[in-house]
Amino acid sequence: MPPESAPATPAFDGLAATPPGQVPPSSITVVEDAAAARDLAQRLRARSFPWPVVLITVASGQEEPFIPAQDVADQVEGLAQVYVMPTGPQSWAFSNEMPPFTQVYGGASRVYAPDGRWLQDPYASPLRMAFSHPDGVRKSDLLVSDVFAVAPVADRSSHPVRTVSGMVEGVVATRGLVSLSDGGMASVWAELTVTGVPIERLLRPQQAVSGVLDETTNRLDISAMRGEVVPERVVADSRPAPGEHRHVLVRVESVTAQEVTVALVPGVPVAVPAVLAGPDAAEAFAAGDVVAATWWPEGEGHELRLDLWEEDDPIAPAPALLPDGPPWLTEADTHPDAAEGEEADGDASREDDGIDPSSPLGAEILELRRSVEERSREVARLRAERADLRRRLRAGRAGGGSAVLTGREFLDPVEQFRFEVHVAWAGRIPASDKARRPLRRYEIGPDFLTSLEALQGVSRSKVLGVVVEVLTDLAKELAGRDLHRLRESAAGGAAAVTREDGAVCYRAALQRETASARRLHYWERPDGVIELSRVVKHDDMTP
Repeated sequence: MPPESAPATPAFDGLAATPPGQVPPSSITVVEDAAAARDLAQRLRARSFPWPVVLITVASGQEEPFIPAQDVADQVEGLAQVYVMPTGPQSWAFSNEMPPFTQVYGGASRVYAPDGRWLQDPYASPLRMAFSHPDGVRKSDLLVSDVFAVAPVADRSSHPVRTVSGMVEGVVATRGLVSLSDGGMASVWAELTVTGVPIERLLRPQQAVSGVLDETTNRLDISAMRGEVVPERVVADSRPAPGEHRHVLVRVESVTAQEVTVALVPGVPVAVPAVLAGPDAAEAFAAGDVVAATWWPEGEGHELRLDLWEEDDPIAPAPALLPDGPPWLTEADTHPDAAEGEEADGDASREDDGIDPSSPLGAEILELRRSVEERSREVARLRAERADLRRRLRAGRAGGGSAVLTGREFLDPVEQFRFEVHVAWAGRIPASDKARRPLRRYEIGPDFLTSLEALQGVSRSKVLGVVVEVLTDLAKELAGRDLHRLRESAAGGAAAVTREDGAVCYRAALQRETASARRLHYWERPDGVIELSRVVKHDDMTP
């Protein structure tokens, strides 16, 4: 087995670029022996290659790799150099020289980018495992996609090209199919358009596209269309009107102890300080997560926060990255149900390729395959479970963290609710604002907790969040709360509902744009004390 450690590797120090006039060899290089394997590993670690290197291995007992190396080489001609390495002395010598988790053997393949990022982050070089020839054909597309994702943008092809236009017919696997206006078909690759975004989030049927067609491969480059959608303008347009707040979808780009960097559109990062991302941000977020962020009023503008959205809050649609395209993120992305990074094709079609299961070697090979498949499925399950745990942790902290409470911290329901309000205030109001936004004095009316327990369709943490906004006077600044005095009737100029002690009843929105939207009723007494009255449906006008 490969060792658990390897020689030290140079630190990643930025992107590499292919020197002008240099192109990688078009022929496939076979790693003939252990010495050649060690030399290849050392050159990769030293970042001696100015272009991506595709390393395809041959599974034990096979003479050729399951992944069709020549097909891969033909598609990445001029962009990457392709190597083929048998599993055996060569692969173990290679593994001995490589950092942990960057090795490759046993029928697997990787693309090693010239930028060297994979030296510190092995997941930057996804492992593509093939178990059969049909499986290898599918994985060859992924390898080619990996090359296009990391190859230098300039001079990607020396093939004849022409400018064309057409209509998207549909999306198949990882490619968009385009019917050209002058006849024929072409394919659009997501990696040539926006790195890290699947094709179905860039194109939709009947979408008009135009670009440069590679006449040799029928590959259509529509990346110039991105210039019609200005990312900075899209981000600016995502902000709500002054005094309002809006929930938007973002993709997490990176996470540190100090901040969570997100993107409303690729290429325009927004750093959210950890204090505005909620407690334990480093555990609740990971690169690649799709989450709901909130443009929250702050001063005369807005700040982006990650600790306010709750499950029943509406989210604004994400923008399209191409004209007339689909949203690049959807709410379904916030509920992970698949593995991250490397795919785990445990149910890929299988073939024995002449292996005799009754022979000791053949039985061992097939057992190793089954073991790898089971391990891949388990890795996929654990990654999906980890992503789901992060999602639940984020949901549990919404409204300032109240949802993570057990509800049994105090036997007295009033004491319990007061405790939850304090926790929600501590989580929702940043430390820098707590001095100027303390909780006002308040009381809990006789019907408030009963109405809260009886009413369905709104979470307790959402109610707590709005109560905090009322008690800190934030609700007066948020247009989305639709805060106003409750009137005695719907007639114009009707008097506000007032009690004998002079208290005036107010009404704040808990929900908007939903059927039977919920409202919070409370009294503001002459002595300045807030008295929480009831949680009601929109049409209930009882104070």
